[in-house]
Amino acid sequence: MRRLGVPQSPPPEGPAARLDCARSTWASIVRNAPLHALQIENRRWGFHRHYPGRDDRAQPFKRELFIADATQVTQLPSFRAGFAWRRCLIPMSSWSERQDTDGKKALVEVSLPERPVFAVAGLYETSQDIRTGMSVDTFVVLTVTPESFLRGARHAMPLALEEEDYLPWLDDLEAARHLVRSKTKDGVGRTQAIKSRRAQLFG
Repeated sequence: MRRLGVPQSPPPEGPAARLDCARSTWASIVRNAPLHALQIENRRWGFHRHYPGRDDRAQPFKRELFIADATQVTQLPSFRAGFAWRRCLIPMSSWSERQDTDGKKALVEVSLPERPVFAVAGLYETSQDIRTGMSVDTFVVLTVTPESFLRGARHAMPLALEEEDYLPWLDDLEAARHLVRSKTKDGVGRTQAIKSRRAQLFG
Protein backbone atom coordinates (compact mmCIF):
# COMPACT_ATOMS: atom_id res chain seq x y z
CA MET A 1 0.00 0.00 0.00
CA ARG A 2 3.02 2.32 0.13
CA ARG A 3 2.39 3.41 -3.46
CA LEU A 4 -0.97 4.84 -2.37
CA GLY A 5 0.68 7.18 0.10
CA VAL A 6 -0.53 5.22 3.14
CA PRO A 7 1.75 5.94 6.13
CA GLN A 8 3.85 2.94 7.09
CA SER A 9 4.56 4.02 10.67
CA PRO A 10 3.59 4.12 13.40
CA PRO A 11 1.67 0.85 13.10
CA PRO A 12 -2.09 0.89 13.67
CA GLU A 13 -3.28 0.73 17.26
CA GLY A 14 -5.36 -2.14 18.59
CA PRO A 15 -5.14 -5.94 18.44
CA ALA A 16 -2.70 -7.51 16.01
CA ALA A 17 -4.03 -7.69 12.45
CA ARG A 18 -3.50 -10.51 9.96
CA LEU A 19 -3.31 -10.81 6.19
CA ASP A 20 -4.76 -14.34 5.99
CA CYS A 21 -8.20 -13.02 6.75
CA ALA A 22 -10.71 -15.01 8.81
CA ARG A 23 -14.10 -13.95 10.13
CA SER A 24 -14.32 -12.23 13.53
CA THR A 25 -10.55 -11.56 13.53
CA TRP A 26 -8.74 -8.23 13.30
CA ALA A 27 -7.35 -6.99 10.00
CA SER A 28 -5.91 -3.76 8.64
CA ILE A 29 -8.03 -1.62 6.37
CA VAL A 30 -7.18 1.43 4.27
CA ARG A 31 -9.68 4.30 4.17
CA ASN A 32 -9.93 7.96 3.31
CA ALA A 33 -8.98 10.45 6.00
CA PRO A 34 -9.54 14.25 6.22
CA LEU A 35 -7.77 16.49 3.71
CA HIS A 36 -7.80 13.75 1.04
CA ALA A 37 -5.23 11.65 2.89
CA LEU A 38 -5.29 7.88 3.39
CA GLN A 39 -4.87 6.05 6.66
CA ILE A 40 -4.50 2.46 7.76
CA GLU A 41 -6.16 1.12 10.90
CA ASN A 42 -7.10 -2.17 12.50
CA ARG A 43 -10.74 -3.25 12.59
CA ARG A 44 -12.62 -6.46 13.34
CA TRP A 45 -14.29 -8.38 10.54
CA GLY A 46 -18.07 -8.30 10.94
CA PHE A 47 -20.74 -5.61 11.35
CA HIS A 48 -22.85 -6.15 14.48
CA ARG A 49 -26.61 -5.80 14.22
CA HIS A 50 -29.36 -5.68 16.87
CA TYR A 51 -32.84 -6.48 15.53
CA PRO A 52 -36.13 -6.05 17.40
CA GLY A 53 -38.54 -8.94 17.71
CA ARG A 54 -41.29 -9.32 15.13
CA ASP A 55 -43.91 -8.41 17.74
CA ASP A 56 -44.09 -7.35 21.38
CA ARG A 57 -43.74 -10.92 22.64
CA ALA A 58 -40.80 -11.92 20.46
CA GLN A 59 -37.25 -11.70 21.72
CA PRO A 60 -34.88 -9.34 19.90
CA PHE A 61 -32.03 -11.05 18.13
CA LYS A 62 -28.46 -10.18 17.19
CA ARG A 63 -26.28 -10.99 14.19
CA GLU A 64 -22.81 -10.46 12.81
CA LEU A 65 -22.72 -9.58 9.11
CA PHE A 66 -19.43 -10.57 7.46
CA ILE A 67 -20.15 -10.07 3.77
CA ALA A 68 -22.12 -7.69 1.57
CA ASP A 69 -23.37 -8.98 -1.79
CA ALA A 70 -21.90 -6.58 -4.36
CA THR A 71 -24.98 -6.93 -6.56
CA GLN A 72 -27.25 -5.62 -3.77
CA VAL A 73 -24.97 -3.43 -1.66
CA THR A 74 -26.42 -0.15 -2.94
CA GLN A 75 -29.98 -1.20 -2.00
CA LEU A 76 -29.71 -3.11 1.29
CA PRO A 77 -30.33 -0.91 4.37
CA SER A 78 -27.47 -2.53 6.29
CA PHE A 79 -24.91 -1.44 3.70
CA ARG A 80 -26.38 1.43 1.65
CA ALA A 81 -24.91 4.26 3.75
CA GLY A 82 -21.57 2.48 4.07
CA PHE A 83 -21.32 2.12 0.31
CA ALA A 84 -22.06 5.81 -0.16
CA TRP A 85 -19.73 7.17 2.53
CA ARG A 86 -17.49 4.51 4.12
CA ARG A 87 -15.71 2.43 1.48
CA CYS A 88 -12.36 0.86 2.28
CA LEU A 89 -9.69 -1.52 1.05
CA ILE A 90 -8.78 -4.70 2.95
CA PRO A 91 -5.24 -5.95 2.15
CA MET A 92 -5.05 -9.75 2.04
CA SER A 93 -2.58 -12.48 1.20
CA SER A 94 -5.33 -15.14 1.04
CA TRP A 95 -8.79 -16.06 2.22
CA SER A 96 -10.34 -19.38 3.23
CA GLU A 97 -13.32 -21.19 1.74
CA ARG A 98 -15.16 -24.28 2.96
CA GLN A 99 -15.68 -26.64 0.04
CA ASP A 100 -17.58 -29.95 -0.15
CA THR A 101 -15.34 -32.73 -1.50
CA ASP A 102 -16.50 -36.37 -1.65
CA GLY A 103 -18.87 -35.92 1.25
CA LYS A 104 -16.30 -34.12 3.39
CA LYS A 105 -15.78 -30.44 3.95
CA ALA A 106 -12.37 -29.10 3.02
CA LEU A 107 -10.98 -25.78 4.21
CA VAL A 108 -9.34 -24.34 1.10
CA GLU A 109 -6.93 -21.43 1.16
CA VAL A 110 -7.36 -19.20 -1.90
CA SER A 111 -4.85 -16.63 -3.17
CA LEU A 112 -3.75 -14.71 -6.28
CA PRO A 113 -0.40 -16.16 -7.42
CA GLU A 114 0.83 -13.00 -9.18
CA ARG A 115 -0.04 -10.75 -6.21
CA PRO A 116 1.33 -11.88 -2.82
CA VAL A 117 -0.69 -9.08 -1.20
CA PHE A 118 -3.81 -7.69 -2.87
CA ALA A 119 -6.81 -5.64 -1.74
CA VAL A 120 -10.51 -6.40 -1.76
CA ALA A 121 -13.41 -3.97 -1.60
CA GLY A 122 -14.97 -3.38 1.79
CA LEU A 123 -17.09 -1.10 3.96
CA TYR A 124 -16.42 0.06 7.52
CA GLU A 125 -18.36 1.41 10.50
CA THR A 126 -18.39 1.57 14.28
CA SER A 127 -20.74 -1.14 15.57
CA GLN A 128 -22.23 -1.89 18.99
CA ASP A 129 -20.72 -5.23 20.00
CA ILE A 130 -23.49 -7.83 20.27
CA ARG A 131 -21.68 -9.51 23.20
CA THR A 132 -20.37 -6.62 25.29
CA GLY A 133 -22.47 -3.66 24.16
CA MET A 134 -19.27 -1.65 23.69
CA SER A 135 -18.38 0.24 20.52
CA VAL A 136 -16.10 -1.67 18.17
CA ASP A 137 -14.54 -0.64 14.85
CA THR A 138 -15.63 -3.14 12.20
CA PHE A 139 -15.63 -3.87 8.47
CA VAL A 140 -17.36 -6.15 5.96
CA VAL A 141 -16.10 -7.55 2.67
CA LEU A 142 -17.95 -7.11 -0.62
CA THR A 143 -18.48 -10.42 -2.37
CA VAL A 144 -19.36 -11.82 -5.78
CA THR A 145 -20.32 -15.25 -7.10
CA PRO A 146 -17.29 -17.58 -6.92
CA GLU A 147 -15.12 -18.45 -9.90
CA SER A 148 -16.21 -21.72 -11.49
CA PHE A 149 -13.75 -24.01 -9.67
CA LEU A 150 -14.98 -22.68 -6.31
CA ARG A 151 -18.67 -23.30 -6.96
CA GLY A 152 -18.68 -26.07 -4.34
CA ALA A 153 -17.59 -23.53 -1.75
CA ARG A 154 -19.66 -20.90 -0.02
CA HIS A 155 -21.80 -18.90 -2.41
CA ALA A 156 -19.53 -15.86 -2.39
CA MET A 157 -15.90 -14.81 -2.79
CA PRO A 158 -14.24 -11.46 -1.97
CA LEU A 159 -14.37 -8.75 -4.62
CA ALA A 160 -10.65 -8.41 -5.45
CA LEU A 161 -9.68 -5.10 -7.06
CA GLU A 162 -6.94 -4.31 -9.56
CA GLU A 163 -4.32 -1.87 -8.31
CA GLU A 164 -5.50 0.87 -10.66
CA ASP A 165 -8.97 0.61 -9.08
CA TYR A 166 -7.85 1.19 -5.48
CA LEU A 167 -8.08 4.98 -5.43
CA PRO A 168 -11.26 5.25 -7.56
CA TRP A 169 -12.95 2.80 -5.18
CA LEU A 170 -12.08 4.99 -2.21
CA ASP A 171 -12.54 8.44 -3.76
CA ASP A 172 -15.38 8.37 -6.28
CA LEU A 173 -18.90 7.05 -5.66
CA GLU A 174 -19.74 6.83 -9.36
CA ALA A 175 -16.48 4.98 -10.03
CA ALA A 176 -17.32 2.60 -7.17
CA ARG A 177 -20.75 1.91 -8.68
CA HIS A 178 -19.10 1.23 -12.05
CA LEU A 179 -16.56 -1.13 -10.48
CA VAL A 180 -19.31 -3.11 -8.78
CA ARG A 181 -21.26 -3.39 -12.04
CA SER A 182 -18.21 -4.42 -14.08
CA LYS A 183 -16.96 -6.92 -11.49
CA THR A 184 -20.36 -8.59 -11.19
CA LYS A 185 -21.21 -8.82 -14.87
CA ASP A 186 -23.43 -11.86 -15.47
CA GLY A 187 -23.44 -12.35 -11.69
CA VAL A 188 -19.97 -13.94 -11.65
CA GLY A 189 -16.85 -12.53 -10.03
CA ARG A 190 -14.09 -11.46 -12.41
CA THR A 191 -10.52 -11.42 -11.15
CA GLN A 192 -7.04 -12.62 -12.03
CA ALA A 193 -6.04 -16.27 -12.00
CA ILE A 194 -6.60 -17.88 -8.61
CA LYS A 195 -4.79 -20.73 -6.96
CA SER A 196 -5.92 -22.75 -3.98
CA ARG A 197 -4.62 -25.43 -1.68
CA ARG A 198 -6.45 -27.66 0.77
CA ALA A 199 -5.56 -26.62 4.28
CA GLN A 200 -7.36 -29.32 6.25
CA LEU A 201 -10.27 -31.75 6.19
CA PHE A 202 -12.90 -31.93 8.85
CA GLY A 203 -15.99 -34.14 9.53
